[in-house]
Amino acid sequence: MSVAEINPKFSLGKVFVSTRAKERLQRDLEVEPALGLHLRGYWGQQEDDRRWAANDHALQSQGRVQSIFGTSQHETFVILTDLANEKTFIFLLDEEDAFNRGLLF
Repeated sequence: MSVAEINPKFSLGKVFVSTRAKERLQRDLEVEPALGLHLRGYWGQQEDDRRWAANDHALQSQGRVQSIFGTSQHETFVILTDLANEKTFIFLLDEEDAFNRGLLF
């Protein structure tokens, strides 16, 4: 399914994937379906409704939207799109601290 077929709410821009995410995630079975959901505004397994609301607000303000998804192999990964800078980052949840400190990409 192409991006045009899923009626996206925003553009992914340039996509960056961490080395560990490349090693542990199956692109066609896990990442691509999750990207489709992310583009449609389904934010995955968020801890609470505030994250969903923050993402919905970020769509209007050109902020950052973040989705969290799990795999059948018990890996949890993050898809984060910086709408203003047109960049999307995919990384494992346990890499989030390194991402936030600018150490991942």
